[in-house]
Amino acid sequence: MKIFQKTAVALIAFLAIMCLQSCVKDTLTTTYTYETPILTPKATVLQNIKSTAAQPMINTGKIVQYGNLILVNEVNKGVHIINNSNPAAPVNQEFIAIPGNLDIAVRNNILFADIYTDMVTIDISNRGNAVFKKLTNNVFSSRRYGIGYYYDSTKYITGWEKHTTTDKEKFEFFNNKSVDFAFSSSPTTATNTTGINGSTTRMCITGDYLYAVDQYSLTPVDIQNLLNPIAKTSQTVGFNIETIYPFKNKLFIGGQTGMYIYDIANAAQPARQGSFVHACFNDPVIADGDFAYV
Repeated sequence: MKIFQKTAVALIAFLAIMCLQSCVKDTLTTTYTYETPILTPKATVLQNIKSTAAQPMINTGKIVQYGNLILVNEVNKGVHIINNSNPAAPVNQEFIAIPGNLDIAVRNNILFADIYTDMVTIDISNRGNAVFKKLTNNVFSSRRYGIGYYYDSTKYITGWEKHTTTDKEKFEFFNNKSVDFAFSSSPTTATNTTGINGSTTRMCITGDYLYAVDQYSLTPVDIQNLLNPIAKTSQTVGFNIETIYPFKNKLFIGGQTGMYIYDIANAAQPARQGSFVHACFNDPVIADGDFAYV
């Protein structure tokens, strides 16, 4: 009799649970943000490459010393120009907006800066009145724009627009098994001098040439006429190339898996002389005398 009573109680409890489960419904709401590029025609961007009021330094990158000036890259935004006449109290004087800018080099008051895959030439001889002079295409041909965005040859990315969206996932359960799953639709997706660069630059000037590296390649640029740079034939160096450093008649190029040495006796056609392979790391390089430091 007791066994029967216990069995009956257990059966009733089980049926009650099953009834409750048969009508369980719930909605999971998830809110997230994503960004889409703001695209501006190249002609408009180039017209706006000029001196503007000094801007706060927020996300700085490369730095170049040039006479009594310091030039600092604001990552993907442009270049700060700082008067360092009094090193104890540098003065942030002006800003040049260059979308996609990561690297800079200077000679004789002419500033060279990358603008995504291309390079711009800017006359900074008149402080507070920088003047855009020339666009040189595809100096950094393998520059990536970011996951999910494809390069548009007629436009540059000048900003990112943030979007917020909400997904609602509806669940309904019968007998402990999900029989319905649905969600709302949502969008996817100094005069007569050359500036001194650091050891992590992708641009350097030596002799009458500027040398630029991107992820895979080395590009010589003839700058005998500073206002009319002429890009020469690029050559493949390796994978994940990051930095370049000139010393005497050599270029020391750093990648994530090695250092590569190029002879520039023929400035327009650098010739590989050797390499040093190492484990996968970020790879700044400097050289002095008989040694290179990786």
